Amino acid sequence: EYIAEQTGGYVVEIVPEEPYEGSYNDVAYGRAQEEAEQNARPAVSQATYDLINMDEYEDLARALSFIFENTEELGVDTSGYSLWGGSAGARMAAELGSYGAAEFGGDDIPKPAAVIMQYTGYSSYNTDGEPATFACVGDSDGIANWRAMQRRIQALDAMGVQTEFHVYEGLGHGFGLGTGTVAEGWFDLAVGFWERNR
Repeated sequence: EYIAEQTGGYVVEIVPEEPYEGSYNDVAYGRAQEEAEQNARPAVSQATYDLINMDEYEDLARALSFIFENTEELGVDTSGYSLWGGSAGARMAAELGSYGAAEFGGDDIPKPAAVIMQYTGYSSYNTDGEPATFACVGDSDGIANWRAMQRRIQALDAMGVQTEFHVYEGLGHGFGLGTGTVAEGWFDLAVGFWERNR
């Protein structure tokens, strides 16, 4: 609530009319995946904001601007910052990394030194320049095909952008930190990548 108040953002709780049941993976690879394939928008029992008009990119741009405006109060160093995201959040991090916060209504602040992306099908890039980009994905992702990320990384490589790409065998969408999986340790690799590119 504090961040929403300071940035002019919104706090939204979306409650589906018919609640999802089961674990995250049950929902992500079951009902939610079926709905996504049908481009369905499940009915919600309550919504505190008209989500159709909500622009998540503007929210992220405002949040970044707020951080830059309040570095002292927040006790943060913005030099060589990075943007991180998984799934839809990876698209947002990449888009703001490509074009900057000002393009989305934020302040004219530096682009990130690095973008860290997990499991997304996002393939666009800015031919005028991209930040260093780290990407990781599972080869069994039924939501975002790992080859889309691979093609984007190859395009960035061809532009001379520093990149690092990891495909983890047998993993699907949403492996998070990868604890107890073949992806365990990706987070440390990503931090090292960011530190080398700050």
